[in-house]
Amino acid sequence: MGSMGLLYTTKAMIIGQVILILPVIATLTISAVSRIDERYRKTALTLGANAFETAFVIVREARFGIIASIIVAFGRVIAEVGIAMMLGGNARGFTRTMTTAMALEFDKGEFTMSVALGVVLLLISFGVNLVFNYFQGKTGD
Repeated sequence: MGSMGLLYTTKAMIIGQVILILPVIATLTISAVSRIDERYRKTALTLGANAFETAFVIVREARFGIIASIIVAFGRVIAEVGIAMMLGGNARGFTRTMTTAMALEFDKGEFTMSVALGVVLLLISFGVNLVFNYFQGKTGD
């Protein structure tokens, strides 16, 4: 990343997070789609659906597994410290994330601030998961 001028930048952090999470999303999504009965595809084709419409039917049937993979990916990314620290450098105002700020405060001995940041991060994570689960339940309507 250094030779490309990306080290200690937010772009490097984003690239690192994508590289970290892409295999997780791909694996869980492929697993969800592969569990869909072959008859959905055959029925869609029999009824005159083109390739895009057939794919839409299959994705719609696998939506719960796909949303679950997004929830897992979000949970993995929001708790990530290593990539943010290695590629971002924890520069105040530029590449500091809540998890790296928690680690910094803990290292300084500011346990109260570290725990407070952890509680805020936990509440944000819980709120986002509630929203994901709400939409997961609503997709069946």
